[in-house]
Amino acid sequence: MKGWPGEPDMEYDVLMADGEASANDGKPITDVIFDFGNVLVYWDPVAVLAPRYSDRLVEQFLDN
Repeated sequence: MKGWPGEPDMEYDVLMADGEASANDGKPITDVIFDFGNVLVYWDPVAVLAPRYSDRLVEQFLDN
């Protein structure tokens, strides 16, 4: 179901790397970036959850 900006038009929820990034397929993750305060990536949980769940369920989830 499409619903949020930037959502890939795919039949499944798995993104596969290609190009240079695919050379790391199967290797362990070595670096993690924590983005506190929406500095690198804008995070709006309502935009992600709303197309898939009812307003009541989204509100209940975010209130906990």
